[in-house]
Amino acid sequence: MPHLPSTADSGQADRLREAMTTSSSRAAGSRRRRWKWRSGRCPGIEFTPPGTPLEVAYNADDSVITKRDASDAHLSSVSAPWLQARMIAQAGIGPGMRVLELGSGGFNAALLAEVTARRQAW
Repeated sequence: MPHLPSTADSGQADRLREAMTTSSSRAAGSRRRRWKWRSGRCPGIEFTPPGTPLEVAYNADDSVITKRDASDAHLSSVSAPWLQARMIAQAGIGPGMRVLELGSGGFNAALLAEVTARRQAW
């Protein structure tokens, strides 16, 4: 089940998500349209491990480690939002397009669904 910030943290989450949107939009070179990663449309916290601080979940510059092995080696992560934004922009993905996302099953698929204005990504 996805985890969301508590009601007390929702204002902080909104501010951090807005800062991430601004930073990632610049990284993507997107001046014509804003990435819709705000207002609860695509809350990145849902795709991070439970207990991930909001500052980590909404940091545009860093990946979030989602899985580690017994020796604490990193096995899996959510790519940094700036990188996801840049890849989506460079691919020219926009409203109405159909996109097949393989391997993500998480934040990038949600971003693609938002950017294409579809309810889901395949």
